[in-house]
Amino acid sequence: MNIRSKFKITLALVLSAILLCSCGEGSLTDPAAQDESSDNTAKTGVLDLFPPTDTEEDECEESAILSIDAESAALLGRDVKIRDEWDKVSGVEIVFDGSKASVGSGARAEGSTVTITEKGTYIISGSSDDGQIVVDLAEDKNVMLVLNGLDLTSQTSAPIYIKSAKNTTICIAEGSENRLADSENMTYSDAEAEEPSATIFSKDDLIINGSGSLRVEASFNNGIQSKDDLHVQNGRISVTALGDGIKGRDSVVITGGDLAINAQGDGMQSTNTEAEGRGYVAIIGGNITINAECDGIQGETALNVLGGSLDVTTGGGAGVASTVEESGWGDWGMSGPGGGRGHGPGGMGGPGGMGGMDPFGGTEAEGEDDTPSAKALKSSGIIHIGGGEINIDSSDDSIHSNYRATISGGSITARSGDDGIHADDTLTLSGGNITITQSYEGIEAQIIRHTGSTVYVTASDDGYNANGGNDMSAMGGRPGQNGFAQNSGDPDVGNIEFGGGYVWVNASGDGIDANGSVVMTAGTVIVNGPTNGGNGPLDYQYSFTASGGTLLAVGSSGMAQSVANEGQVGVVAASMGNLGAGELIGILDTEGNAVLTFRPEKSYSCIVYASGELTSGAAYTVCAGGEYIGGSDADGILSGGTWSGYTTLGTLDAQ
Repeated sequence: MNIRSKFKITLALVLSAILLCSCGEGSLTDPAAQDESSDNTAKTGVLDLFPPTDTEEDECEESAILSIDAESAALLGRDVKIRDEWDKVSGVEIVFDGSKASVGSGARAEGSTVTITEKGTYIISGSSDDGQIVVDLAEDKNVMLVLNGLDLTSQTSAPIYIKSAKNTTICIAEGSENRLADSENMTYSDAEAEEPSATIFSKDDLIINGSGSLRVEASFNNGIQSKDDLHVQNGRISVTALGDGIKGRDSVVITGGDLAINAQGDGMQSTNTEAEGRGYVAIIGGNITINAECDGIQGETALNVLGGSLDVTTGGGAGVASTVEESGWGDWGMSGPGGGRGHGPGGMGGPGGMGGMDPFGGTEAEGEDDTPSAKALKSSGIIHIGGGEINIDSSDDSIHSNYRATISGGSITARSGDDGIHADDTLTLSGGNITITQSYEGIEAQIIRHTGSTVYVTASDDGYNANGGNDMSAMGGRPGQNGFAQNSGDPDVGNIEFGGGYVWVNASGDGIDANGSVVMTAGTVIVNGPTNGGNGPLDYQYSFTASGGTLLAVGSSGMAQSVANEGQVGVVAASMGNLGAGELIGILDTEGNAVLTFRPEKSYSCIVYASGELTSGAAYTVCAGGEYIGGSDADGILSGGTWSGYTTLGTLDAQ
């Protein structure tokens, strides 16, 4: 599939330096040096996804700044050199050897359980089939754990349990291979709080960095968990978890590293909804692969992706969701009982005469079923994607926000068993490249603003759906369907705005469906619409006005609607007998020149074309069939060649 044009957007960011600790042949930050003065704490920031309030909300929501807690982002202090000559390092060495461990100053060993009680840097190696590291500092101090060839399993608790510390850094030493594992028989040290509940469990801020490798095997519950902020700066980390893979209650920030997560719960999660500015996930860099039975990445209040590479699979992938056998209604693109969609008055003149249709039907959307959520990128608050390479295969929505979502950059390829991109409130598409190869509904929100993204959508129901609720083809209890209330007549919702960018839609339901109105001022929209008469390439309740840009929509004519010209464009809308997939359709001016030649993806019986190439009031001839020789093909639009052998269907004046 050819992408006709690419769009770039520059997003002004306020990013202070994120100071990273390194290990191996580089230098380590000594956490002890930071305890005496909080003034030395690094200050950092990334994009804010929490919207301002009141009248400034719409103007500021895409550009505000969210600060990441500085103590989670970096630690400053004097350098401690770690080299091959470990006895020369000003750090405490801890060595596990089966059922016992040897320790230095600041720690004590009871068999194979090591308790660290003083601030400092601890270099840990060796192996044990039943051992544990407990960090329990009497004062609010910092500690660094350097893993340098550690293979540690605990049969009864978390192999690393950070019970009390200000900040803990786990540094994976350069060139080292490390493994941490717990047991399905693990018990809680604090039964009331149900903790520790992860292989690496921290009650305070946790930083992970270094260039070595770490394998985490969680047979009891979660893999890596912090009850405060969790920041992964680098390292090669793999997590296999019975529960969630990586979890930070206040935040999860990924700035680098190679992460491979296989989780029976969520892949990555932040959950705090009680404290302002908490409960977010920020992906700034790194290579992340997630295979999760439930959600891939969940930021309860916000999810922000600015860079890095993400490969996310949830619920077994798109192929296992909402199957024909589960839904009971056959092909999703066909209509089932109940529901409804509105069609406003208006008509399409031309051969065959296509009249307007009155509104009918309409029910409130059904709620979600009890199936666990298996969305790939999810937030109950705001989602912003401003960069990165993202590949998704999800049984539920690929990108889902219960509030607002903005995509301003990056490259996204998604295959979804439900919706491609969904926002309960407003979805803004202002940049980046998006390809949705499979979905139920491709792009869905109460308000959709498309101003700059390049989007390719394949949908078994609607391509773009603004406040459509669970309309006819979605009713009947399809597994995983989202509760999404229909437009109750409010003209300010259910609207779609096309103000730039490029859109290509292949839909079995409505191509562009708005339970309010559609306004097009710029950009290009191409719709290969439905083949069944219960849907149309365009579907709106109030109006569809075009004052600029290019719209080309073909599909079935049973429920078809046209476009009102309100600018420097002309509109040709016509219906005809059914024509086959790939059979050419075109428009000629009075001199016989082809203004448009198009090769549709599917069979069709109507065309709507709005373009500055057309002159309102001028006569145009609609033709079909024949062959096109030479030239180029841009998503079905043919140019630069010769069209011959076509059949004239009729002549009409452009509106």
